[in-house]
Amino acid sequence: MATHPGIKSSNSMAFRCRKLWGSYRLVHPANTMCSLNKFIRNWWFGLVLGFFYLAVFNLWQVVDRKWIVLSSLLVSLALLAMLLSAIRQKYFLNRWDTLLHASVILDILVEGTLIAEHQSRGFYLCALGFAVVIGGYRIYLGKRRPEQVGGTAL
Repeated sequence: MATHPGIKSSNSMAFRCRKLWGSYRLVHPANTMCSLNKFIRNWWFGLVLGFFYLAVFNLWQVVDRKWIVLSSLLVSLALLAMLLSAIRQKYFLNRWDTLLHASVILDILVEGTLIAEHQSRGFYLCALGFAVVIGGYRIYLGKRRPEQVGGTAL
């Protein structure tokens, strides 16, 4: 693999993420990995949030009330710590993006502490609703120019 004139090492991520000169392949493995890395970097907190949301609601199908309350408190605290970490890493696009993600954590806390029975599978529709709203909002903001989006500071 030849190096690009401005890049010293052909093993650097910057070189591997560039379109290879003279390559007419539609999908190059290096570009696919860069796309996956970019996807994970831009969506990691939402993916983790969705995983924990579905996991905890499925857990509540089989445990008693005491464990539902305890798990909702523990999962909410863990996700809140991750939310604060994501804020420090400037993951969120603006305040509304942060608040939309925080609403999922609040939903876990409220549902686990206030609702006694969790025997229905309606939470899948709630998870889908959260994914459509949060994902749609992030995609909408991503298509706008960066100076229009606003800051990430709360």
